[in-house]
Amino acid sequence: MTQTRIKAKQATYKSDATGAAVRNLHDKLGDTVSVKDFGAVGDGVTDDTAAIQAALNATRGIVRFPTGTYAVSSTLVLPNDTRIIGEGAGAYFQGDGYDRITVIQPSAGFSGTEVIRADPADNSPSSIYRFGISIQDITIDMTNKTTSQITGILLNSVTNTETFSNIRIINNDSGIALYIGQSANVSSLESDGLVFQNIYTLWKTGGPTTTLPVLRIDSANEVAFYGCKFQGPDASSAGTAAALIVAGSGHTVNDVSFTDCSFTGMETGVKIESYAGASQGARWIRVNNSMFEGPKYGVQSVGVATKPIQFCTFRDNRHQGTQSGGYTYNFQAYTNNSSITFDDYIPSGGSGAVFCAANATGNMFLGTPSQVDNLGANNICLGRDVGELQVLNEAANSVFNVEAENGYGAQFKLTSNSQAWTTVAYGTLSGNSGLLRLVNNTGDVVQFDNNSSAGQTRFWIYDVDNGQLERVTVGAADSGGAGWKVLRIPN
Repeated sequence: MTQTRIKAKQATYKSDATGAAVRNLHDKLGDTVSVKDFGAVGDGVTDDTAAIQAALNATRGIVRFPTGTYAVSSTLVLPNDTRIIGEGAGAYFQGDGYDRITVIQPSAGFSGTEVIRADPADNSPSSIYRFGISIQDITIDMTNKTTSQITGILLNSVTNTETFSNIRIINNDSGIALYIGQSANVSSLESDGLVFQNIYTLWKTGGPTTTLPVLRIDSANEVAFYGCKFQGPDASSAGTAAALIVAGSGHTVNDVSFTDCSFTGMETGVKIESYAGASQGARWIRVNNSMFEGPKYGVQSVGVATKPIQFCTFRDNRHQGTQSGGYTYNFQAYTNNSSITFDDYIPSGGSGAVFCAANATGNMFLGTPSQVDNLGANNICLGRDVGELQVLNEAANSVFNVEAENGYGAQFKLTSNSQAWTTVAYGTLSGNSGLLRLVNNTGDVVQFDNNSSAGQTRFWIYDVDNGQLERVTVGAADSGGAGWKVLRIPN
């Protein structure tokens, strides 16, 4: 039998759907590019680096990674308009489940500094942003590469992207999982307009400790994280951070937000730093409805006088197991004009304290921290529904207010270097109940209530003779003239 071969352009394809048009098979097959079209095997043994890079270089659009484990020996470089799509990055056990997801696995001899990189320096033209970059549904597994400080994904001067979603970066023992920065080739172009959803990092069990963060952002605008988990290896190591945001060396960071995220396994959950060399200090950093588990500091910020950290907001977060001596929020220096809406959940025994350094000014703390150590000027603390709020107010022009509802008492404490504790209490708190009491360490001093009896006042004062509060009443007219009255305490 004679066989006739035809080219794909000569064969036709038509969908069974109503209204479908006839296309040639060549164009239809070209709609989707797979790394296996270029020779990738995905068996976890064969080095697929060259095949994958060839697929990335040849395609402007979607490059699919079918299920499998793709061993790579050097960095995969993303050109513009490249969308990597795998077949899922769900939970799995080593040796059981790799056939159901897409895994990129650096080999023991991996020679690069990043597993995946997008940087203008890698492609022509090298002076413009990387754009149209997207990564979805993959796992990067560092199991075979140890003590190397490899970065999982590096995005330098990347903009106009689609979403990075459903990515696992696991078994890293000393490197950064995700790094967002600015290319050395284009010093004026910061990464911009990035969205991350369901990013999960997991450190290698028993791996070495590291001072590097899980996530680092040092030059970016408008970056948002949703439902991400940043987990480090050692919450006791000083100076470590699950997420490190740095404005320095001519760079700046604006508008970075975390929503429904979690931070664990590092000394600090989110650390924000600004340095004198920055074009401006970090601004508009927001953490909302997120979890800080086991750190010494939930959020820590350190700015400088010329480049302060400003306009940051932290709201509705949960702090679980804050370490002894730590703070849920630690504004160390030059964090100005920022806001904590402290509707945060603090489990029993946890630290609800906020620290505000002397040069951290103009901030507002609204909600229910158990203590605010306030050394800065012009800060405002508004407590709400708290049994006791301690405000260590050690600077001028600081304002605080405590609000209570439903018959509960609220109180706050004031101290300075020269005065003992003083408590101002509002509510029904003792046998001498009243609307406002001033109390020192020895007991009640004065009290005001809503008394409306004729001939009496609304003012009580402590009587040292009988050791209790006595109401000040109105007595007879004195010799000062008509209408003058004498205030007296009854015998």
